[in-house]
Amino acid sequence: MNSVTTLVIGGFVLNAKPLEFITSQLKNYHYIDVNQLPPEFTLQSQAQTIISQYVCDKQKIQIIAYSCGGLLALTLLQLAPENIHRLIMLNSTPCFMAQENWQGISNANLQRLRQRLNKQSLTEFADYFTTLAAYPESIDKKDALQWQNLAANRDTLMTWLELIEQSDLRPIAEKFATRIAWINSATDSLIPNPTQNSNHKIISNSTHLRMSPDYLQCIFEAIYHE
Repeated sequence: MNSVTTLVIGGFVLNAKPLEFITSQLKNYHYIDVNQLPPEFTLQSQAQTIISQYVCDKQKIQIIAYSCGGLLALTLLQLAPENIHRLIMLNSTPCFMAQENWQGISNANLQRLRQRLNKQSLTEFADYFTTLAAYPESIDKKDALQWQNLAANRDTLMTWLELIEQSDLRPIAEKFATRIAWINSATDSLIPNPTQNSNHKIISNSTHLRMSPDYLQCIFEAIYHE
């Protein structure tokens, strides 16, 4: 595995803390913070930037992506399929929005989230989103603060909501299904039905925010699976 570069892509609003259980086990990795990307980015433009930084010649890449970071990971796989040999998707989905024959976030709920981001302070919005991510567990403000990305950019967050609304990357997920492992919480309020993904594993006693140690075994099984 020494010749493999590992990219870890974080999630919306949150900092790297949800992924500490896995990054603490990795010797070398590059973390990509999706909350501080330049405003008005696209999945394609940011993927190209990442490719220019980390992909060269026949370098093998494996990606561990969390939440909306999965959309960026799938775009990377589409653009550099000869280099990216494995995606491990944690509490993510190729399509966050409800579609015909696909369970997801309703348009009304997304619009309410967008309205909150427009009207509330970033601190208030981060508190609200962290509560959603922690559900069905409760979380107090002091604890929530430990999980939040305090340097998040409001315009970048708004762009992410637009991308979540517009992106349906199921064709990419289907094309490269053998390279992708989906590991999801059984009680994730933001991913209504993770069993829709092929090659999925569902973990109990976890939420979107707090992933149990059982995720580790699944992740390393996926990493070392040939």
